[in-house]
Amino acid sequence: ADKSKDVQSPAPEIEIKFPEGVTVDEAMLNGFKGVAKEVGLDSEKATKLATWYAGEQTKALKAAEETMDRLGDTWADEIKADPKIGGAKFEASLAAAVRGVEWAGGKELRSELAKMGLGNHPGLFRAFHRLGEALKDDNSNIKGGNPAAAPLSEEDRLRREYPNSPELFKKGG
Repeated sequence: ADKSKDVQSPAPEIEIKFPEGVTVDEAMLNGFKGVAKEVGLDSEKATKLATWYAGEQTKALKAAEETMDRLGDTWADEIKADPKIGGAKFEASLAAAVRGVEWAGGKELRSELAKMGLGNHPGLFRAFHRLGEALKDDNSNIKGGNPAAAPLSEEDRLRREYPNSPELFKKGG
């Protein structure tokens, strides 16, 4: 008897082709290929299933982004309706919040808040508003100083830094 017929040849490697523009997680794809091979899918069937899954993931991601956009709009409306910081006070409150964000982390912090969808989060807005308000009257020449304030003269800066040293400010001395 010919025993070579009893030995099964290994199943061919599964190749999955995605539509153009689909980004694939290679580790996940390799895991999927192993499962597809195990359950007996060929490349065509595995591609069909993987393409369907990628499409569903794209829809889910888009739905999540839309939800975050709506939430951001809801948060913005909440801030604008707040009697302490919204309404007619909103523009000044926004300026204070921006001042607080700039002082705390500047462009990098602003970018991270936007990436996470937290740019309009009411709690963060209120916190940065309070920080910005605290910085409003700071007209020192350090980070966080009021950019609208005139810079201090060297003499005024020294008077602030050394209030107990009047001899520094005597003419001719």
